[in-house]
Amino acid sequence: HLACAGDGDPDRASVGVTLTAIPAVSIDSSSATPASIQEGASTTLSWSVSNATACTASGDWSGAKSASGGSEEITLNTAGSYTFNLDCTGDGDPDSASVGVTVTAIPAVSIDSFSATPSSIQEGASTTLSWSVSNATACTASGDWSGAKNASGGSQQITLDTAGSYTFNLDCTGEGDPDSASVGVTVTIKPPFVINAGLSDAWFNPATVGRGVLITVLPTYEFMFIAWFTFDVEQPPESVEAIIGDPAHRWITAGGSYSGDTAVLDVEITTEGVFNQSDPVVPQSPDGTITITFEDCNTATLAYDMPSTDLVGEIPIQRIIADNAGLCEILADME
Repeated sequence: HLACAGDGDPDRASVGVTLTAIPAVSIDSSSATPASIQEGASTTLSWSVSNATACTASGDWSGAKSASGGSEEITLNTAGSYTFNLDCTGDGDPDSASVGVTVTAIPAVSIDSFSATPSSIQEGASTTLSWSVSNATACTASGDWSGAKNASGGSQQITLDTAGSYTFNLDCTGEGDPDSASVGVTVTIKPPFVINAGLSDAWFNPATVGRGVLITVLPTYEFMFIAWFTFDVEQPPESVEAIIGDPAHRWITAGGSYSGDTAVLDVEITTEGVFNQSDPVVPQSPDGTITITFEDCNTATLAYDMPSTDLVGEIPIQRIIADNAGLCEILADME
């Protein structure tokens, strides 16, 4: 108000003034997207500000930032918790804001299991390698096997023919730390097969079906007897007649001792004779040897040497029916 006085009448006047507040600084929004990442990944910090003249970063970032708003991509390489502060000032009251980011470690590669079953075998047998892996992108074999292997897991059968110690390595890699594992397999010398009573059976050569060998093993005496039913080396003349069957039919017997996996038998050739007749008397003549070498309970090699006919050779033989093989395997394991 203003009042004035003089010789005349006084006067008074008034004027009004309106005062407005200075707008406060406002950080309208601040965020980290995404707020949770793995090591080596990036997050984007974004902010929007009103009434500011300056903004400054602190905490896990620094420097001057746009006073009106903006965004910034930040890569974080180490696992942990991070805090990003923003302080903005202007003519009015200042404002501050913070956002947090969590960085997790990249999962390490893990070979969860790696085994050899069985881990001890004999020469010529097989073992199965099995593995299970997490967080891997590639797996490589080394040592006594090689090549790329399934990065999540798998199995592989391996046959080992030579006695010794074997090491199988598996190295797996991925985004995280790599992992390695090893398994060992022991291969022992396969003991020689020993003839036993379980070999008593009918055997034949698959290439000459219709003929075969009956084998009898007498373990008490370590003696073997065989009857080999076969045919002559050539067809007889058509004038030759047989009372039954074919005149070219032949049967050979042999007997002798055995040791280990081999039986050496003295051969006798049976000739002449007429079916179901006592005359003529059937002669049996010694004629060389038959040697049978058994590889296992189901396979063998028969070698023959008959000097009277210059017949020398060998044939593979196997069981006609495997019913008695189980007994042979049990007896073989007991040796």
